[in-house]
Amino acid sequence: MAEYWCMQMGPGWTHHGEHVWIQDDGKEYFIPFEVNPSRYQRATGDPSVDLAPTFKSPCCEKARLALGEYHPRIWRPGDWPRGETQCPREFSLTINSARNLFVGMREVFRYVEPSPTTLSAYGHEIRNLLILAATEVESGLKQVLEANGYEASSGRPPKEWTTNDYVKLLEAMRLDEYELALFAHPDCPSFRPFAGWSVAAPTKSLDWYAAYHTVKHNRETLFDQATLGRMLHAMGAVFVLVLAQFGAFGTEGTDLVTPWEFDGEQPDWPLCDWYVPPSIVPGARWVARPLF
Repeated sequence: MAEYWCMQMGPGWTHHGEHVWIQDDGKEYFIPFEVNPSRYQRATGDPSVDLAPTFKSPCCEKARLALGEYHPRIWRPGDWPRGETQCPREFSLTINSARNLFVGMREVFRYVEPSPTTLSAYGHEIRNLLILAATEVESGLKQVLEANGYEASSGRPPKEWTTNDYVKLLEAMRLDEYELALFAHPDCPSFRPFAGWSVAAPTKSLDWYAAYHTVKHNRETLFDQATLGRMLHAMGAVFVLVLAQFGAFGTEGTDLVTPWEFDGEQPDWPLCDWYVPPSIVPGARWVARPLF
């Protein structure tokens, strides 16, 4: 089976972008992100393109997966079919659930403006939303693990999984690299919902998740742990998990809106982790390859 290398190239090489796929023989390359396979450009025999000095250079990395392989419900660059087409039912259910949560969050904002001075505010509805958002994150992580064969790998059913299991997706989905801010609330600081998540302490290292467990079982004595700031982090985690699974939250021209925007950072995927689009080879198709 042929291996493929993704090479990062400077501006001006092609109007399609700055990345090309090179077949392992080094004689031809393909330009990704083109929907129509007939429009892919082959460099073989083109005297204006010399791959010899750059092929397998530091700016060129061997793809970890074979042509067309992808991890189910884990988005990565490489012209991968997004949620609307790859798993439309799961995508729709996840989006609808997230949208309903965000409606509740916006309702809270009618009474408490999110800002550094209000993030410690707490109350019954804030607690309810924190619990619902954290539960949605648990559900999403569980679905990704199931889709990637984790049940067989772990030998335990999903109902027994905990954060010790969920954290195994941290690196594969690069969850801690997403940084978010709120539309229309400029005083609220940006944050990374999964920042600091640790294999060594998979529950306590996520402050909002630890608070969720605390207030779910000990409302009367630890009610003040259900703060606006922790609820915001849990809601942000819901949004991040949608993007990390499906690559998008909605489709342009629809009402699938979100209160979140990126502020600074998104995952910077190394070239070796890109999905090699099968459309570069006529007749090739996407093939699921479980992570576990």
